[in-house]
Amino acid sequence: MPLDGTLCKAEAMRSVAAWLETRDPKVRYRYDNISGGCMAAQYCHAHGLGYGSREGFRVPVANPRGNFRAQLEYIAAAPPHTYGAALVRTKELV
Repeated sequence: MPLDGTLCKAEAMRSVAAWLETRDPKVRYRYDNISGGCMAAQYCHAHGLGYGSREGFRVPVANPRGNFRAQLEYIAAAPPHTYGAALVRTKELV
């Protein structure tokens, strides 16, 4: 489900959770790799969304109570950097 600006944050987080459920929960991602290794970057690329400093996506401070992009950054940035841990963090925000 692409984020097109009409989804509320809860719907967007459910979309992220559904995507994370397709990933191996034990696999680590590279948060520092916006070219495709970062969980947030992978989610955005899978949904046709821009991500990365060149596209103005990254936020300076991850904020679990902020807008969708800040929440996605919070989910990806917090350790441990596994898809399973990211799924737990996502479900906490729904």
